[in-house]
Amino acid sequence: MSNGAQRESQGIRRRSGVALVMTLLLVVLAAAVSARLVATAGIEAVRTHRSVNTLQHGLAVDSAIRVAAVHLDRRSPERGPDGLLEADPVTFTLGECVVWCRIADDGGKFNVAAFATPEQDRTLASNLRRLQRSLSLPAARVDLRPSEAGPDEPAVPRYVWFDQVLADRSPDGVFRDPADASEDTLAWSDVVTFFGDGRVDVRRARPEVLRAVLADVGPQAADAILAARHHATESATLAELLQKVGPEDRERVQSRIALDLQRYALTIETRIGSDCRRWYVVATLAHGRVQHVNYRGQIVW
Repeated sequence: MSNGAQRESQGIRRRSGVALVMTLLLVVLAAAVSARLVATAGIEAVRTHRSVNTLQHGLAVDSAIRVAAVHLDRRSPERGPDGLLEADPVTFTLGECVVWCRIADDGGKFNVAAFATPEQDRTLASNLRRLQRSLSLPAARVDLRPSEAGPDEPAVPRYVWFDQVLADRSPDGVFRDPADASEDTLAWSDVVTFFGDGRVDVRRARPEVLRAVLADVGPQAADAILAARHHATESATLAELLQKVGPEDRERVQSRIALDLQRYALTIETRIGSDCRRWYVVATLAHGRVQHVNYRGQIVW
């Protein structure tokens, strides 16, 4: 073969090799692009599914609040020996979503809003520690961290959530796990609330809660109310329940108690397949209707 023919043959082989390499590179690039598109499509599908689920979960919570209002209107919750009201759990299905809702009284809890001024911080901390000891609540250090509004900002409640009064608390100590059927162990949310005007329902409060709320007034005030409550009828007025409270304490006591508050705490679990979410709602429910939602939030364990 002549030199010219050899050079031409080598040139053809080089061009063929380059073309092969370019083809392989294009194939690899196309595969990478396809894989990226598939992955992106998969992520978008997951996001879309999650978004749809989130909408369904939210609608389920809305429904649970309305169902709870109707349930309370049709079936009066029982009052335990300590006065606190609690209704049977409600379970229903909304489309693909299974909903479980535990209804508990919120009006009879120790209300942090009753101690809303800086001058009352020491009293609040002392009363919370008293409540913790008397009810054997999960160990937590009381650590008050109030919200402070700036001079040009609207006034906000000084304490609006558990992390402002308890240090380093996980949801396990603040909320009772819905999977735990035991009623013997209390969580902080079972006896403490931040909602309403600060008054506690004198008929529904546990004795320990009433004593903690009125600790700075004096033990005789709570004991007098508890004794009157024990003998009172359902129609007893606030004046009758305060009859044995000393006149020098009556005004302070009356500013912290009320009758027949219709505020309830709902622990809600919504489940779509393996996607389970838990919520905490505080709402005023009366006459089968939702009067006001004080708080609604998802609990992350």
